[in-house]
Amino acid sequence: MIEISEVTKIFKNKEGDLHAVNQVSLSIGDGQIYGIAGYSGAGKSTLVRCINFLEKPDSGSISVSGFGTIRHQDGKGYYRPEGEGAGETALTEKHLKALRRDIGMIFQHFNLLDRNTVFENVAYPLRHTGLKKQQIKDRVLELLDLVDLRDKVNAYPCELSGGQKQRVAIARALANNPKILLSDEATSALDPDATESILKLLKDLNRKLNLTIVLITHEMAVVKAICDRVAVMEKGRVAEENGAPYASLRPGKMHACGHDAHNASLIGAARILSANRDKFSGKVIFTWQPGEEIGYGRGAEDRRFPFRRGEGHPPAQT
Repeated sequence: MIEISEVTKIFKNKEGDLHAVNQVSLSIGDGQIYGIAGYSGAGKSTLVRCINFLEKPDSGSISVSGFGTIRHQDGKGYYRPEGEGAGETALTEKHLKALRRDIGMIFQHFNLLDRNTVFENVAYPLRHTGLKKQQIKDRVLELLDLVDLRDKVNAYPCELSGGQKQRVAIARALANNPKILLSDEATSALDPDATESILKLLKDLNRKLNLTIVLITHEMAVVKAICDRVAVMEKGRVAEENGAPYASLRPGKMHACGHDAHNASLIGAARILSANRDKFSGKVIFTWQPGEEIGYGRGAEDRRFPFRRGEGHPPAQT
């Protein structure tokens, strides 16, 4: 279980304070595939980087099963191990290293070492772990079998497709047997076939290893394909949380998470027939074409949030 409680991250700039993450609370179950969706700038990547403390929150706490709780307040960090009566101490780098051993992470652009072979990339996190050379070799080959890349063991990243590069990145992220895998837009740079292949792999790994996966994406099709639950972020806050795929509701009227047509289109962008604001809830209600796939987006011109071509933009605010 990952328990995120009232986490806030503020970036300071010349224009003032930017609340990238603003009092976010979430519960992510063991072995769950949990999606965090939203537009660029919604705060989803900052939130996921707070889970492994690549970004240190300004306030709030994060608890991880088997590790304990890290709490931040007034710029200072505190650690409390699991167990009744456990005392709280100042957070140290040693605590963070122990946490990060249980958390792997993959990225949109793979972050592979271009001058190293596939074997060397996967073996990189195993250096300085005390494993012998043969143990490292056995572990790397086991991981490459797991991601179906054994035949590429001596290849270089430049010789691989995008999907194969992401498989190498996944193998590397799993090198130290983490309980949690953070996926930050891992399929965004891939073509549809490679995306489908990587999502299938992640689902298989989730099942085989009981791996908890926190998946950041702007593609609702990704959420629909593999996520057990999803939180939609908007302006640093969780606008809505649901079981997934909640976008596969029956045709007709559906409530969307935003309070304007552009944000509300996050969960309803197939052929939109009408959009009307509910005078009581303030939410936009979309009526959409029966039988069509639910996507999301700002407009046909924005390739990151695609509408079907020729079907126009979301309606203006009502």
